Amino acid sequence: FRPKDLADTVGVSVDDRVSRIIEEFAADGEVELRSRLARPLAVETVTEILGLPLEDVPSIAGWYDDFAGALANFARDPEVRLRGRVSSGQFATLVRSVLESLDDTPPDSLIRRLAFWDDRLTDDEIVSNSLIIMFGGIETTEAQLCNALWSVLSHPEVVADLQADGALIDAAIEESVRWQPSVQSCTRHVTRDVLVRGVSIQVGDVVQCMLGVANRDPERFVEPDTFDVHRGDVSAHVGFGTGRHFCLGAPLARFEMRT
Repeated sequence: FRPKDLADTVGVSVDDRVSRIIEEFAADGEVELRSRLARPLAVETVTEILGLPLEDVPSIAGWYDDFAGALANFARDPEVRLRGRVSSGQFATLVRSVLESLDDTPPDSLIRRLAFWDDRLTDDEIVSNSLIIMFGGIETTEAQLCNALWSVLSHPEVVADLQADGALIDAAIEESVRWQPSVQSCTRHVTRDVLVRGVSIQVGDVVQCMLGVANRDPERFVEPDTFDVHRGDVSAHVGFGTGRHFCLGAPLARFEMRT
């Protein structure tokens, strides 16, 4: 199946969800957009994509914070590690309960497709992949939505351009991913010897790819430090990675930002 298929199936839900979230704070006059818009949109949408109960969104958000904290636990605090392990276990229990209750009737979801796929993954593999997708579908999308809004709103001329021509919204999204990507780097493990610009990289080496730097490479982009939605090569960034490890959720992230 194609990831975009699932993004398309929740199109109406995302539109309704954005409208509902905005209505909840529209009368406040001032709002902190990360906690009131970006976070609930990202958590609720990826929960629906996976096929988990929406009533469990508060628990899922809390579990997510715990295992995100554990991944960033460079000080190796045992309490932080334990919280992450416990929350990961609770998330796994929820996914397993959904798998046990599935039948061959809609609604559609990623977990349901994996459960009824001809070349079916094991339950453990579905749980592990669901955890990876949950992690990738919340913080990065949440942060990129905030970065896109900040990029546009800090450039009044861009706001005017978008108000005059809504077709530029997609370009603004892509330029925000280039100019201010939510993921600044990624790790790659070298599978064969290679020479890159005179630098020898050996099989087994670990390479840290600095995506944010690549997106501002003056050899690739004209005036790379300028936020320019009229850039002819606006989608040539590597903010979603590249090659076989290109971001699985890129279509969904773009859809949420566009909405």
